[in-house]
Amino acid sequence: HNNSLTENTITLTDDNFCFWIQESNNNLIMKNYVYDNEGIGIWILDSQGNRIQENQINNNLYGISIEGSIFTLVKHNEITNNTNYGIYLKTAYINLITKNNIFDNGQNALFRNAWLNHWWRNYWKPHFLGLKIIKGTIFKVVRHGYGFEEVDILTVYKCDWHPSHNPYDIAEMS
Repeated sequence: HNNSLTENTITLTDDNFCFWIQESNNNLIMKNYVYDNEGIGIWILDSQGNRIQENQINNNLYGISIEGSIFTLVKHNEITNNTNYGIYLKTAYINLITKNNIFDNGQNALFRNAWLNHWWRNYWKPHFLGLKIIKGTIFKVVRHGYGFEEVDILTVYKCDWHPSHNPYDIAEMS
């Protein structure tokens, strides 16, 4: 709890994750360069009150993954060219994703069983009609063989109602 992870460079790892915060609250992940990794750039799991700010998160499998967590602030990050997702939310609630550059990812954002999250003034490429539509799903857990699997049962959407028309200068904020 209450840790600061600042001004690190993590590159060329073959691990599943670079920054992994689990069951830890009120941490600050700030001014880091996380790029060219084979896993998740920043993974927040079963935690609350964490801040992810002013990071460059590029060319990873996933940019940021937030799962089972609440009250996370994701602000002023460059989240680009990640293979699967830029930002992935799963069973994550009441998080704020604001003023980030999110573009050129396999899918810029996806949420699954994640509610009451707020997307505000992010720069997306592309976005149309003055808003950015963000796809999500509702899933249920079903028995499959000797285990369980998540099966999507409904597609749902959220919006960033006021996306930025110009990218933020993240380097200038660092």
